[in-house]
Amino acid sequence: MNVVVVVVVVVVIIVAAVVVVVIIIVAVVVVVVVVVVVVVVVVVVVVVVVVVDVVVAVEVKVVEAEALAVYFIVAFVVKISISKDMARVEVVESRVVVTK
Repeated sequence: MNVVVVVVVVVVIIVAAVVVVVIIIVAVVVVVVVVVVVVVVVVVVVVVVVVVDVVVAVEVKVVEAEALAVYFIVAFVVKISISKDMARVEVVESRVVVTK
């Protein structure tokens, strides 16, 4: 009887330890996913701002120097919505304007 009790106690402790480890792993994964989503949103915003700055600079340079006959303007309107359920980045409008 004592052996059975010891085995049951050991099994319960092992199962509890596994459950705790799984909970910790899930929590870490959730935190990592949230951090990755936030980083992606920030990078998208930074890239959009940099692209807009570069496009403006290229337009000014082309207008001043008139060295390029054709250049492209790429404009993105990015909608970022973050709710408690999920974070989402949508490209609402995307257009390429070709100017000669």
